[in-house]
Amino acid sequence: MRLTREEVLLGFQKLQGQPERGRKHFKIRLSVEDQHIGTIPIPRDDTFGEDLISMVAEPIGLQKADFISICKCFKDLDWYKRYLVQNGDLNPRKFGKQK
Repeated sequence: MRLTREEVLLGFQKLQGQPERGRKHFKIRLSVEDQHIGTIPIPRDDTFGEDLISMVAEPIGLQKADFISICKCFKDLDWYKRYLVQNGDLNPRKFGKQK
């Protein structure tokens, strides 16, 4: 399975990832319910094969297939929140609380 760069960026946008321009690399900072999940460097490649998909999916705790499903609009932010809670990576009691 392959994804275009635009599909990958759309996937992170669906998860409310915030773009960051570094000195050398374009990155996405991902936070869910005010909890930092990760900052992921995004390669400049136009097409992402399995290795690049894994490279951007693993830092946010996802398997390739799940990340592809987000990019292809089969899964969304609500699914990801439930996934993080099930894995113990996100505390559901903190949802909706402001800093």
